[in-house]
Amino acid sequence: MKTIIIILLAFISLPSFASINEKSKADTIILSIEKQTKQAIDKYKNFFYLFPYVIVFDKQYLTGKEVINKHSLTDTLTTVTFSTEDEYYLIRCKTLKKEVEVLVKKGDKVRINLKGDEIQITIINRATPSYEFKIDELLYLKNLNPTTLIKRYLNPLHFISIQDAIKFPNKKNTVKTQAFKEIPIYVKSAIRIIDSLQTSGLISDITADFNRNKFDNLCLSLNILESHISLDSARKLIEERKNSIITYPDRYNYKLSERIADKFFVEKAKEMKFNDSVNRDYCEIYDELTKTNLFEARYKNHLLERELDRIIHSFSKSIGKKYYDLFMNTTTDTLLHKSVRNKHFSLFEVVDNQLELLSQDEKKYSFTNIASQNKLTYIDYWASWCGPCRAEMPHSKRLEEKYAGKGINFIYISTDQDLTAWKIATNQIGLSESKSYLLLEGDNSTLSKKYKISSIPRYMIMDSKGQFINQDAPRPSDPKIRQIFDDLLKKK
Repeated sequence: MKTIIIILLAFISLPSFASINEKSKADTIILSIEKQTKQAIDKYKNFFYLFPYVIVFDKQYLTGKEVINKHSLTDTLTTVTFSTEDEYYLIRCKTLKKEVEVLVKKGDKVRINLKGDEIQITIINRATPSYEFKIDELLYLKNLNPTTLIKRYLNPLHFISIQDAIKFPNKKNTVKTQAFKEIPIYVKSAIRIIDSLQTSGLISDITADFNRNKFDNLCLSLNILESHISLDSARKLIEERKNSIITYPDRYNYKLSERIADKFFVEKAKEMKFNDSVNRDYCEIYDELTKTNLFEARYKNHLLERELDRIIHSFSKSIGKKYYDLFMNTTTDTLLHKSVRNKHFSLFEVVDNQLELLSQDEKKYSFTNIASQNKLTYIDYWASWCGPCRAEMPHSKRLEEKYAGKGINFIYISTDQDLTAWKIATNQIGLSESKSYLLLEGDNSTLSKKYKISSIPRYMIMDSKGQFINQDAPRPSDPKIRQIFDDLLKKK
C-alpha cells in the first residue's frame, strides 16, 4: 500500500473542528497552525460544531471519514493518518464560508493552505495542471458555484434574518423557489467553465469528469425532491450509473440514490412526532428498503444503515435491538458491520449490571474493581462529543499532577455510544488507557439511572471501598475541588 501524506497548513483565525486518528492507518496528515490561529481556536473550545474540517471519501468510506477536526489539534502541529486502496480519493475541506472538493491520487503528498476564507490545495510530489485544484475557488470568484445555491435551497432559513422569518412566514419558500430556479443556470455555467479548462489542458480529464458528474447528480437530486422526476425515470438513472465505469469515488452517485430514497420511500412513510427534521416511521422505511431491488447492494446497505440510526435514536431499545440484529444478519458488508457495531456498541453489548465499565482492551469491570485501595477516586463523566467536558480536561490533568502521590486516583468514564469515537478521543486528549473506561448502555445503564447522571460533565468522589461520598463534586476548574480534596485527605 502506498503512503499518502496530506499536509494541512491553516493560517486563518477561524476555529477548527475534531479529528480521527487510527493507529491502523498508515498514511499521514499533518496540520500546522500558527500560534495566533491556535489561540482563536482555543477561544471557542467549548463549541462542538466549528470549522474548518477535512473529510476523505473513497470506495471504502462511501459516506466519508472525517480526518481533521477541532479535537484533533495538539498545539500548533497535529498529525493524523489515513490510507486508501483506491487509485483516486476525494478530499473535502470546509470553512465557515466555503468548501472545496478535489480528487487526489493514491500516493500524493497533499498540502492544504487556509488563509482567510481561501482554501489552496497543491500536490508536493508531482506536477499537476495549474487549475487542477482551483475549480471550486474559480467558481466562487465568478459567483457561479452551484453549491452556494444548493445550500440556499436545502436550508433557506440560514439565509433569512430571524426578524424576516417571523414577519414574513412565506419568505422561506420564496428563497427556496428562487434558488431552485437559478441552480440549473449555475450548473450549466459551471460545466461550461469545466469544459473550457479541460480543453485548454488546465485540468485533467478525470477531474473534469468528476466535477461534471458531481454537478449533474446534484441537479438531478433536486429535481427528484421537487417531484420533477418519476420513479420510473429514477430507476433508469440508477441503472445508467450501475453500468458506468468510474475510477473516482462514487460519492455523488450515492447522494443521488439517497435523494431517490428520500422521495419514494421516506416521504411515503407514516408521519410520526419525533421532533427531528424527518418525522417518519423509520421502521416502515427500513422494511420497504429491504424489499426493493432499486438500489445496488452497496448503496442499499448504507441507506439501511441510515434508517437503522434513526430507529435506534427514535424508538425503544427493544425495537432498536431488533433492527440492529436484522441489519447484522442480512447485510454482508463487513466494514459497515464494524462501523455499526462500534457506533452502537454500548447500547447492545450484553451487560452484567455489576460489570458496566469497559476498558480500552474491552474487558469489563465494576465500580468496585476500579476503586483504589487506600485512595479516593475522582470520577469524570464525559463524552467525545461534549465540548464542555473536553474543555475541563486540561484542568483535570493539572489537578491530577498536583495531587500525584497524595492518595487520589483519577478515573475518566465516557458515556459515548460509539466505541471508536471514545477510543479516538481518549488518544487525542492523552488520557491514560488504564484510567479510561466506557459506560456500557450509557444513559440506560443501571449506574446512570441510580445516580441520575442525566447531563455531563459530571464529577463524583468515591472512597477506597467503592462507596460514593460526593455524587456531585465540583469541576476540575473550580477552586473548591482542591479544598474538598484537602479536607478529605486530612480525614484519612
